[in-house]
Parts: sequence; C-alpha cells; structure tokens
Amino acid sequence: MGRSVNYLNNARYITYLNFECEEDEIDWAWDDFKDSVIECFSSFKTLSPPSSKTWDNNETVIILENAHAEVGISEYCGCVSVSIRTNENDAPVKIGLAERWIDTIWPKVLNKLTESFPKDHLMRVGGFSDGTSVYQLRK
Repeated sequence: MGRSVNYLNNARYITYLNFECEEDEIDWAWDDFKDSVIECFSSFKTLSPPSSKTWDNNETVIILENAHAEVGISEYCGCVSVSIRTNENDAPVKIGLAERWIDTIWPKVLNKLTESFPKDHLMRVGGFSDGTSVYQLRK
C-alpha cells in the first residue's frame, strides 16, 4: 500500500513542496528549508511560533499560530506539505472570522511560496486507490 505526505487534520488549504538534500546535510538543510517556509508567512505579523513544540499528529508539526489559524508542516520521502487550518482552540462563534482571515492570506502565501521555491512548488493533481499521490509543478 502506498502513502503520501501527511498534513493538518481539518486543513482548509494545503500546498506541497519538493525537499531534496544530501544525506549528510539533512539536519541543517531541513532547518533552513523550514525557516524559508516560515519566512513566506512573515508579512502576517500575528503569526508566531507556538510556545511549545506542538504536533497535530505523529507527522505534522505546527510551526506558526495565532488566534485564528495554525500552520503545519510535514515531510515524507522528500515531499513536504504546508497546511493551514482554523485554530482548534477558537470559539465556534469565531470560526467564520478565522476562515475569512485564512481565505484572505492564503493566495498571498501561495505567491510567496512560488517565488521562494520556483522549481519545487507542487500541486497535487490526484491519487491512486492505494494512497499514492500524483503531483505536478505549480506555475
């Protein structure tokens, strides 16, 4: 059975990036890569790293959050997912506001990711019944 990269549960949006590096460079290369992804969200000043390392599941770590949203990142076999969802601690009456905020910032984040990773920004175009996904370069 195949599988693909994980992402935040209940994610509103997901995008994918290709991550490649030499085996002996993986630790610092991953930190650099993650910092570059975080930089794409830097114009949204309310987003900041969580106070403690927070995992959504066994594979997706929350790298940024604010009162409205949580941003997660996950990697599997060189495919990275960047996902965003409404903050699960948000009151139900504020969910609409959070969704609207996410809808507003997401196109800007996609543009930044495409600029920062022009050869590595992927779009999921489909999947097979065994769980394997198919991607193409985002243009």
